[in-house]
Amino acid sequence: MTSRIEENPNYHVATEVLDKASSLAALLWLSPAAAKKDKPEISSHRFDNAPSNFFYFDDSNVVLLHDREGGLVHRSDDAGKSWDKVDIDGGKAWDMWRNPHDNQKAYIMSKGSTHWHTDDQGKTWKDFEIPKARPSLFRAPLAFHAKDSNKVLIHSEICRIGGLMDCREVTFYTKDGFEKVAKLKENTRGCIFAHATPEFKTGDNDKDDDRVICVTTGRISFDRRQHRLAVSSNFFHDEEEPNLEGDRTVQGIINIAVVKGYIVAAARAPNTDELAMYVTDDASTWHRAVFPSDSRIKEDAYTVLESTSYSIEVDVMTVDPPNPMGVLFTSNSNGTYFTKNIAHTNRNVNGIVDFEK
Repeated sequence: MTSRIEENPNYHVATEVLDKASSLAALLWLSPAAAKKDKPEISSHRFDNAPSNFFYFDDSNVVLLHDREGGLVHRSDDAGKSWDKVDIDGGKAWDMWRNPHDNQKAYIMSKGSTHWHTDDQGKTWKDFEIPKARPSLFRAPLAFHAKDSNKVLIHSEICRIGGLMDCREVTFYTKDGFEKVAKLKENTRGCIFAHATPEFKTGDNDKDDDRVICVTTGRISFDRRQHRLAVSSNFFHDEEEPNLEGDRTVQGIINIAVVKGYIVAAARAPNTDELAMYVTDDASTWHRAVFPSDSRIKEDAYTVLESTSYSIEVDVMTVDPPNPMGVLFTSNSNGTYFTKNIAHTNRNVNGIVDFEK
C-alpha cells in the first residue's frame, strides 16, 4: 500500500477501471464464504458495464460495486452470488467510498451537490447536501476521523455558473454523520484530521477529537508558491500557521498525509524542482526531514510507503522512466533522520512501489 505526496494527484486509485472478468473473479477468490469450502464456488452475473470500483465491508460478505459509466451502485450480501441495484437517484453515482474506520459506513458521491451515505452496509441510504458545491476534482472528496466515524471532511468546489475555470475549493465538515454539514474553510488545497489513523495521537484528547490541518492559499496571494499550512482545533473558528522549520513558517506546501503515527508535509523549494519534507508526531512540533547529502528529493519523484508505528518508509526515484527504480529510506523514531535501506527498488511511472510490509 502506497501513499504519494504530490500536487493535484490523479487520486482515483480506488476507481481504476477494472476488467469485468478479473473483477468478478477477484470477488470470488476474495470471498470469505468461498474460503470456508473445500472447492471454490463459482457464480456469474452479467453487468451492463465494467465495474470501476468494488469493495467488501470488513468481516462480512457484503460487497458494493460501482458502475461509473451507468452511474449505478450494486450491492451483494452473499459475496457476489446475487446483486441488487442500490436505491438512490438512478444514474448519478459518480464515485463510491468506504469509511476505513467503520465497517458499516460508505458513501456515494454525485457530480452535483446531493450525495448519499449508509450506516448499515448499504441496506439503506440517506441523502445529504453540500450547498452549491460539487466534489473536488483535484483530490479525494472525503477525509475521515479514526476515532469518531461520524466526523468527515468533504473537499468540494464552488463554481460560478458558466465559469468552468472560475471555481474555488472549499472544505466542508460534519460532526454527526451528515445530519448537519457546515463550511470548514475556503481556498483549501486539502485537509486532514490529525487523528486520521488509529496510531496518531497528539497527546491531548481535545486535539485528538477536533484538530484539523489544511493546506491553504497564501494570505494575500493564490500563487502556489505561497501555499501554507493552517491548523485549528475548533473547525477554523480560530486558526494558526505552525512553524515548520525552527521558529519560522514555510510556504510552498503542496500536500500533507498521515502515515501511521506521523503527519508528513511536502514543500516545494523556490525556483527548483526539489522538495523538502516536514514531519510531526504530535501535530504541534514539526521538524524538517534530513536525508543523506547525496540524496535529492524531487517533485513527483518520491512515494511515502505504508510504514511502521516507529518509522517512516520513503522510496525516492533514482532512475527515470520508462524503467524507473528507486532507493528505499527509513527514518528514525521521530521521523526526521533518514538512512538508506535498500537500493534499486522496483517502481512504475505512477510512483507505485513494489513493496510489502
